[in-house]
Amino acid sequence: MSPYYRRRKPGNRETGGAALAALGVAAGVAAVTFYFVRLMLCREALSGSDAPALPASPDRALPRAVDSPSGDETDQK
Repeated sequence: MSPYYRRRKPGNRETGGAALAALGVAAGVAAVTFYFVRLMLCREALSGSDAPALPASPDRALPRAVDSPSGDETDQK
């Protein structure tokens, strides 16, 4: 076997294989794009007044985020 190849004009078999491969890739990309766009379009916006109120139970409360210290709130040691 030689590592070199001789270039020739592609025939119908090669052209058909390339066309089928291109159509397969295009169909896959189209299917994924269709699914993604469908997911994005079926979402509904949540408004602040329509959101259900969550119970403010102290045993299930999430910890508050710590803000960066500013002004007189800093501890001076």
